[in-house]
Amino acid sequence: MLLRDDPTPAEVREKMREIFERSEFRRSKSWIERVLDWIGRHLSPGEPSGGSGWGGSIGPVIGWVAIVLLAIGLAVLIAYVVRNFTPRAKKVKKEQLPDVEIEELRTASEWASDADRLEASGDWKEAIRCRYRELVARLVDAGVAAPQAGRTTGELRLDVAERAPEVGTEFSRATGLFELPWYADVPTGRDENAEFKALAARVLQEVS
Repeated sequence: MLLRDDPTPAEVREKMREIFERSEFRRSKSWIERVLDWIGRHLSPGEPSGGSGWGGSIGPVIGWVAIVLLAIGLAVLIAYVVRNFTPRAKKVKKEQLPDVEIEELRTASEWASDADRLEASGDWKEAIRCRYRELVARLVDAGVAAPQAGRTTGELRLDVAERAPEVGTEFSRATGLFELPWYADVPTGRDENAEFKALAARVLQEVS
């Protein structure tokens, strides 16, 4: 019985080449690989000048320009991806209620003075806004409302409910009289203004 000799290295290499040339081992090049191959061909010193029409001294120049443009394009792409797809820190959603800024440079008396003037001219919407700011300023002075800018009316309700629960209902009603004309465009006038002042007086009487 004849035994077959071990295959030579050349035979092994040939067999491996045949195996890896099969369709299941083939893959198409990515667009980046194709671009790099194209650049490599035009930058190659052995590239014949007549093959593509870009040979000679201009070929390498065009190739380097292509590399620079490719680098710029990749940088722009990376910046876009980072800017648009990087997870952002989750923001804590505040209650969707109107903001009432606390202006520390204006006193409650100054707001009251503005309200008196606006009431005298019949500008009831602006007047009730000033009355509400006056009320908030006095609650801040009394330590009932937090002295922070950008407080919402919902947060102010919570302040009063926590620190002066006995007037929580009156303050909530007064806040509603302010919110309706300013954020729901509900008409307001002398009667609403008088009701607001009565509610504010009861609130301040309890907390002072």
